[in-house]
Amino acid sequence: MGATAQFSTFSATVHSVQLESAPNAPAPQSAGNHWASVEVEGCNTGSQPFPVSGGPWQLVADDNRTFTMSSTGYSQFPEPDYGFGSGTLNPGECKRGWITFVVNDGAQITTVRYQNDLGEGARWAL
Repeated sequence: MGATAQFSTFSATVHSVQLESAPNAPAPQSAGNHWASVEVEGCNTGSQPFPVSGGPWQLVADDNRTFTMSSTGYSQFPEPDYGFGSGTLNPGECKRGWITFVVNDGAQITTVRYQNDLGEGARWAL
C-alpha cells in the first residue's frame, strides 16, 4: 500500500483498503455479497488531458476472480468517492477518493489491480 505505479502519462496509488466497508449502506442487491472499498489516487503526469474513472480498478481474489466497481452508489459509502463516470485530469492534476466494489462473501481478496485502456497496469498486494 502507498506505492505509486508510474505509467506513460499517468500515475496510480493505492492508499487504503477496507475489505468490509459501508456497514450502514443497503446490502448489495445480489444475496451473498458485501461492499469493499479502496482509496486510490490518480495523477496526470503527461502534457495532455487524461481520462480518469474507477473502471480500470479491480479487486482480485486468491482464486483469480475479479470484482469491478459497483454501479450503485450510496451516501454511506466512504467519501470522497473517486467517481462513477469518466472525468478528465489536466496535466499536473490529481484525483483521490474511494471506489466501492461488490464482492462475493467468502472471497479472499489478495490484490488491487489497475489496468487502463492503453494496456498499462499494476498490482498492489494486500
